[in-house]
Amino acid sequence: MAEDRVKLNETMVRNMTREDWGREYVADSAQVGLFLRVRESGHKTYVVRKRVPGSKRRISEKIGSPMEGMTLVQARKRAAEVLYGGAERVREQSLDDMYEVWKVDTNLPKDRADWTQYQKDCVRYFEKSIRPYFKLKPVTDIDQYDAQAFYNKLDHSKVHTANRTKAMLSKLLTIAVTKGLISVNPCSAVKTLPEEERTRVYHDAEQFSIWDAIDAVEGKSPISAVNALRCVMLMPMRDGEILKMRWDQFDFEQGFWYLPKSMRKGNIGQTAPLTGAFNEFMRSLPRLSDEWVFPAPKDNTKPLEYSVLRRVWLKVRPDKNSKMHDFRRTIATDSVRYLRGDLMAASQMLGHKDFRTTQKSYVHLTQERPVSALEEHQRRFLKGKDEAKPRQPLSEEEFAKLLRNRDK
Repeated sequence: MAEDRVKLNETMVRNMTREDWGREYVADSAQVGLFLRVRESGHKTYVVRKRVPGSKRRISEKIGSPMEGMTLVQARKRAAEVLYGGAERVREQSLDDMYEVWKVDTNLPKDRADWTQYQKDCVRYFEKSIRPYFKLKPVTDIDQYDAQAFYNKLDHSKVHTANRTKAMLSKLLTIAVTKGLISVNPCSAVKTLPEEERTRVYHDAEQFSIWDAIDAVEGKSPISAVNALRCVMLMPMRDGEILKMRWDQFDFEQGFWYLPKSMRKGNIGQTAPLTGAFNEFMRSLPRLSDEWVFPAPKDNTKPLEYSVLRRVWLKVRPDKNSKMHDFRRTIATDSVRYLRGDLMAASQMLGHKDFRTTQKSYVHLTQERPVSALEEHQRRFLKGKDEAKPRQPLSEEEFAKLLRNRDK
C-alpha cells in the first residue's frame, strides 16, 4: 500500500534486515511496482509486481539482487522496463517527453526569473504531483481510470489547485494525442469538483480605508512594494503583470502603455491607453531602476518579488478573506456602474484570452468608453474623493436587474 512505501537508497538497501522492517517485501516509493525482498536468511533481491492483463491477480518477477551487484538505479530502470514493455517505450513515450514538448510550445524561458506565474504554477503541478505519480509510465498505458485515480488522490480541500493540476495533466495528454500516441485524451472523462465562485467586490468605504492604510505603511515598508500595491488598486491588472512592468513599456507623451504577451497570463499582447490620472501617477513614481517600475528593494536590476508585495498586503488588508485580485473585479464592476450598463469590452480591458471567462465573472464594457470609467475610478484616490465628481452610478436595483438580464 502507498503508506507502506519507502524511498529506498543504497545505504538502506545495504543495511536493511528483516527484523528492522518486520516484513519481507519493502515497496519503493520512487518506482511503482518495485520491491526489495528481504529473506530471514538476510539474502536480498529486487522484485517487480505487475498485474496480469484482464485480471486483478498480480505476479512477481525477480529482476536482480543488490548482493550480486545490481544498483538501485539499475533496479528502478529495469522495473520500469518490465512494467511498461521495454526500454524503448519507457524512454520515448512517458509524460516526461510530453512535458519537454510543452515547455517548447509555451516558450518556457530558461531563466526561472522570467517565467510568468502561469508557467510557474504549471511546472509546480507537474514536478510535485504528476511526475511523482506517473513516473516513467508510457502515455499509451494511461487510461481514464488512471487519470481518475490520480485526480482522486489530490488534495480536494484545495479544489482550485486540484483542478489546475488535472488541467496540466490534460495538456500533456493532449500533446500525446497530437503526436498520434493515443487516440483520446483520458482526462476528458474525469469530472472535476466545482469551485467556489469568487465574487468579492470592495465597496467604497473599504477601498478608501485600504488606500489610507497603504499611506500609513509608507516609510515602514519597501517603497516599490507600497507603490505596486497602489497600482493594483488603480488598474485592473493581475498582480504578477504589475510586478513585471518596465519603464520602456510606457509612452507618456502619446498616452499609451504597451503590455507584451510575455508578461500576460493569457499570452496576449495589448496596447492600452493611459488615463490622465494614471499617467500622472506613473510620472510621480520615483525612478528606482532604469528598467523596472517596481524593482526589488536590495537589487534594482531585478523586479519586485511577489512575496515582498504580499507582506505589505497582509498589513493593510481589511480581513483574512480579502485578496489583491479582488481589486480587479471591483474595478470592472465599478466601471459598469458608471457607464450606465454599457456592456461590451471588459474582456479586452481585463486581458482575458477566452471571452467566456469574462462572461462568467464580469460584465462587459464598450471599447470606446472604458478609459472614462477607469479615469473615474482612479480620480477618487489620486484626486481626492471630495474633488471627484463621478457620474451617477446605477442603483443596486438597476444593477441587479442588469445582471439578471445578462444571465438569461
